[in-house]
This record gives sequence, C-alpha cells and structure tokens, in this order.
Amino acid sequence: MTKNHKIPANAQIFLDHLIIGLEAFGLDWSDFLPHTCVSNIDGSIGVLFSQTQVYEGKAEVAAKNSIIATSTGLEFTNQQFMPFTNEQSPSKVAMLVLSAMVRQDPLDPQCPTCNQEASS
Repeated sequence: MTKNHKIPANAQIFLDHLIIGLEAFGLDWSDFLPHTCVSNIDGSIGVLFSQTQVYEGKAEVAAKNSIIATSTGLEFTNQQFMPFTNEQSPSKVAMLVLSAMVRQDPLDPQCPTCNQEASS
C-alpha cells in the first residue's frame, strides 16, 4: 500500500482487525492486493482489496470481489454499500469480512428493490 495518503480512522480500525484475523489464519494480507484509492461514493481516501487471494490468471475474479474500505463503510463492486454504525462498528464488519475471506466465499450484498427494478 502506498503511504502517500492518510487512511481514515474508521477504515484503519477495520483494516487493523481484518489483518490481525488474516494473520491468525495464516493468510498474508498482501495476497489480497491492498492499495489506497479514492472512494467512488464520496471521493475520500480508502483502501481497495480483494476478498479472494489473487493467484496468477485469476485477476478478474479478484477484481469482481473487491471492496473499498472508507471512513463511512464498505463499497462493493456491485454498487452496494455497507455503512459503519454504532451497531455495525468497523470491528464487527471486519469480522464479517474476515469470515468470508477465510471461507473463500466473498460477500456480495444485494438490494432486493434494486434487483426487482432492474429485472422489470
């Protein structure tokens, strides 16, 4: 990850918990291709990473399963957003993402209303 941009506090809390969890399972954070980026939603600094380990020839899968951690929550490639709240803290959200990464079953949140509108 580049050190040029300061990662927002909530994103850093999320990442700290996620990285410690990955290490506990013997997984290397760098295998998920983390790097700083700009949020698609609010233009703030965030960290983009894949929910799946990136192997040679699997870049498309890694890109499809990427997340951007920002100060306000997680942005998914399908335009869905999972906010950080008092009830859904960065630490709790990190445990949810960690479990998906360890199980190799990436999160793919869906909006039933959006899906219904798209199919009509």
